[in-house]
Amino acid sequence: MKNTKFSRFLFYLFSALMAFSICAIYIYDAKFYPIAYIKQIEKYSTEYGADGALITSIINAESGFNRYCVSSSGALGLMQMLPRTAEWVANQLNVITFNTEMLYNADTNIKFGTFYFMYLYNKFNSVSTALACYNAGEGLVANWLDSDLYSSDGVNIKTTPYPATNAYLEKIEKNFNVYKTKYYRILTRIMN
Repeated sequence: MKNTKFSRFLFYLFSALMAFSICAIYIYDAKFYPIAYIKQIEKYSTEYGADGALITSIINAESGFNRYCVSSSGALGLMQMLPRTAEWVANQLNVITFNTEMLYNADTNIKFGTFYFMYLYNKFNSVSTALACYNAGEGLVANWLDSDLYSSDGVNIKTTPYPATNAYLEKIEKNFNVYKTKYYRILTRIMN
């Protein structure tokens, strides 16, 4: 009789711990790897030839999916576009009526950010280099590519002299490892 009660107690304890663990995983995932605006991400990723999971990873690292986010350097919105960069993108996309307030619009910000990231990717032909450019700027990264300290092949950035950019690259990689599965799982559910 005692063994049966104890066995039941262990079973219920184990079940409760498993339920708690599953809930904790979902809460952690929702807090640190949120996902929103997936239709816009997929639309512009497809339009500009980007990986939607990578764009999702960038948005997470840049703004944590807060479309009203403003950085200390004045970058705005989900993909943290600097107004002067966004003006350049608007010009490239023939958006005649652009104003910086439009960067708080999720659709505009994702469109501009995805276009700009793919411009960098196509220019440098490297994801790591395009990400470093997105974070630190094209001019700095072009100089780093010429240094054996930061690039072994003149194409891919392996590290940078900026700890913040190194942390950014690591965060994108970590995000991408989660989003490359999560993004397509959610996309499949939404599109069906």
